[in-house]
Amino acid sequence: MLKHCNRQAKLYCNEYKSIFFVLILAHTIGKLHLLYVKYYIKYDINMYKKNSRGLRILDTTKFQEIDFKENKQKLIKRHIYMHNYEIFFIVNPIHGLVNIDTFKKNIFAHTKYHLNQFGVL
Repeated sequence: MLKHCNRQAKLYCNEYKSIFFVLILAHTIGKLHLLYVKYYIKYDINMYKKNSRGLRILDTTKFQEIDFKENKQKLIKRHIYMHNYEIFFIVNPIHGLVNIDTFKKNIFAHTKYHLNQFGVL
């Protein structure tokens, strides 16, 4: 799950190339998802629907060998990096244009959700 969280954070930080179709989805379905997370469940990880489908790019089931320690360190470094972001807005392929507070809340809530899912939190 650490690899999945790392991939989501990389995608959210625009570290993967996005095709035009994905950007269109970000401005439609992604915005609806953002409204759902932000205003309906209000980042409460216990209210988020379990076993919902995710983006194919975030699927890590195809990986045979995943180094736990390496992915743990990458996720920690990535969260420190994102915590120190000092921009006002970011455009990402998941939700389009978001302000920095929403950006951070989404990344941290996603990771918190999965850490809670496996009993780490």
